Amino acid sequence: MSLTRSRYTGSTKKISDQIWMVRVAGDPAPWTVYTRNSAPSAGWHSMQAYQSAIQATARMLWGSRPPLDGPVQLSFIFARVTPPTAGKRPETRAKWNEKHILSRPDLTNYMKAAEDGLKNIIFKDDSQVVSINATKVYTDGEGYTCIVITALPKKSEEL
Repeated sequence: MSLTRSRYTGSTKKISDQIWMVRVAGDPAPWTVYTRNSAPSAGWHSMQAYQSAIQATARMLWGSRPPLDGPVQLSFIFARVTPPTAGKRPETRAKWNEKHILSRPDLTNYMKAAEDGLKNIIFKDDSQVVSINATKVYTDGEGYTCIVITALPKKSEEL
């Protein structure tokens, strides 16, 4: 399945009965606070568009099923486009990537924005997320976010 929404596009895949993937094309946007002096902060509208794309893609995957109510594991890849200022030569780009991968936006702010986009669709509340694996990278292609959702067994099911 695929979706086109604003500057983002999305696709989904059911990997198994317990594992699903959501992929949203377009640069990820970090979570930001709404107000700064009674006005939306810089980046807030971008975050809203990003979360809307995640929500629309997740709804396409999930359909009318109720959200999961047990523990969930999330795996993320947040890929941003390497800007032209990084240079064209591979060695120059590699040095640029090495330096800038440690700069803002923080990986945790990407995770918060994406988790909030899945809340009330795939799972009821982000408190259900008990395990996370996340990576922030730069890419020469199009930016994207890939999220793998795994429904973990409830404690009573493990016995």
